[in-house]
Amino acid sequence: MKFRSKFVAVTIMLILVISLSLNIVSAINQSVIPGSDQDPIVSKSYVDAAFEQLSAQIQILLDKGNELNNKIAEQEKQIKTLKTEIEALKSGVAANPAQSGSGNSDSGGGG
Repeated sequence: MKFRSKFVAVTIMLILVISLSLNIVSAINQSVIPGSDQDPIVSKSYVDAAFEQLSAQIQILLDKGNELNNKIAEQEKQIKTLKTEIEALKSGVAANPAQSGSGNSDSGGGG
């Protein structure tokens, strides 16, 4: 009888210890982020969802990059046009004083 009651007591204690250990492990694992160092094993659905999210972010960034490249191309065209206009104005301004200066000299020399 004594042996039987000791066996039952030890069995109950062992079950309680195992149950408590499982509860602690379960509580710790609930706060862990899947795929992190604490929980490196993840499900395929988690990986697929993370992959889709990253793919969407990459696509957004690619679209923004293309948009910025288009703006840069437009601004480069505008810069080129403005440089051409500046050169035309410089050559026109340089040509006008020479013509008006020679016209003034001719007028002054003829008068």
